Amino acid sequence: MQRIYLVKRNPHSNTKDIDWITMNQKEFLDFLKTDLAKDRYFIHIEDDIAKECPRIVCECTKEEYKKWLSEKWHKQYILKAKKDIGYNVESYNAFVSDDEEFGEEMLMDEYDFTYELINKLAFEQAVNNMSEDELFLLNKLVLSENTISERKLETETKIPQKTINNRKRKLLKFLKGIFED
Repeated sequence: MQRIYLVKRNPHSNTKDIDWITMNQKEFLDFLKTDLAKDRYFIHIEDDIAKECPRIVCECTKEEYKKWLSEKWHKQYILKAKKDIGYNVESYNAFVSDDEEFGEEMLMDEYDFTYELINKLAFEQAVNNMSEDELFLLNKLVLSENTISERKLETETKIPQKTINNRKRKLLKFLKGIFED
């Protein structure tokens, strides 16, 4: 694919009066070796959709270069993530509707904190009504970060594993009933 190199004749010119010098690759590489290239920034512009246009390397400001570089790194990160996890990673902000609405704004927010709050309050009320033995069992087998097996609890408490299992199932069935209502 052909490349075009655009260099400002005057690096301090503003956007209204830029005079571009068009170079080929050899001329551009020679230019980069001179003192004139010091403190000058260049970005690569490509036609990502059709890949029909020539690639352009264009001089820009330091701020434009930083923005381009950030976008380039982000694109590389997305491609790496897609390769690593095997899924396509998309940003909702990349989608814009006909009404100029960003994709993120078009998503429905299905999260209802009131439902979660009601469940939390119901759980707390259920826990407050449990006996110490039921709470002990629930904590050891389900809620604790370091849960233990029913067999290990049998060894600790001398309660048969089958009895522990029945009590656990009864507790979980009770709690499941709270959240289904």
